[in-house]
Amino acid sequence: MSTFRLSVLGPDVSSEAVDFRAASEFLSGRGRSAGRTTHRTLGLLADYHGRAVPTNGALLLFGRTRREWFPDAVIRCARFAGTDRTRFLDQAEIDEYLPRAVDNALVFIERHTLQRAEIGRLHRKTTPEYPTAVIREAVTNAVVHADYSSGGTSIQVAVFDDRIEFTNPGGLPFGLTLEAAMAGVSKLRNRVIGRTFRELGLIEQWGSGIGRMLAECRRQDIRAPRFEEVGAHFRVTVFNEVVPKTVVPAWQSRLREHLRETGAISTKDAAKLWRTSDRTARARLRTLVDRGIMAELGTDPRDPHKKYILRTPDATPSAG
Repeated sequence: MSTFRLSVLGPDVSSEAVDFRAASEFLSGRGRSAGRTTHRTLGLLADYHGRAVPTNGALLLFGRTRREWFPDAVIRCARFAGTDRTRFLDQAEIDEYLPRAVDNALVFIERHTLQRAEIGRLHRKTTPEYPTAVIREAVTNAVVHADYSSGGTSIQVAVFDDRIEFTNPGGLPFGLTLEAAMAGVSKLRNRVIGRTFRELGLIEQWGSGIGRMLAECRRQDIRAPRFEEVGAHFRVTVFNEVVPKTVVPAWQSRLREHLRETGAISTKDAAKLWRTSDRTARARLRTLVDRGIMAELGTDPRDPHKKYILRTPDATPSAG
């Protein structure tokens, strides 16, 4: 729904449909300006035939009657027994202003996940089963990038014994490939929601969310998340599997040093760097792409001039 930023609700909808007082409280709570000028700058208000009227984005974020216009603008959470959807243990439908809905979804997840205990030399350290920053990023991304114009489907958070699936209606925006998104390219579907969330400190720079999730999982030795388009939906799957630390092969260390200086590498340059054949270099680079460490940049999968980049600047290639 690429028109959310400027699309207004219509001449018969007054500003009373949106709780602008709540919007101001959220903003002032973050030390941000909360006046009418800010509401216009963020796109919460727009001019319509000489009147200031609320936009679709404003209604989704802070609408008092949001469900009348967007009946599926909720987050549906469920905890399943085991690793499939056969049996529910708990479920909840979160119907709140979107900034608050993010927090409530996190509370549901925290209630249904475990804490890992690590025994150190001096004391016992308890850490969440899933990296907190990764879970928050996944929920926030789902809310910011959902296609709220899709009828009959909503954002879903499914908690299993071994993973959490975050699914939002709407695949990647037109023209954005999964490879480009993994490489940090961003294209906002809901600009008003995105701008407001950034002003509230819920997201940082555009396109950095996937990279931060991958980097944080590597830092905590957790299996990398899976990102995929499922029909007309986008899904992020976060796992609780701990990945043992491994020794990085010399060829990967040389690759990392090279990328620090150049930022990208071709198959031909990789073969020269490793003093190996193009076929071997291509196979190594393909392995790193499959592991979520690198991304391909090219016009198509068979582009002979395509290059490879790390998905995050601080990414460390894993052993293999």
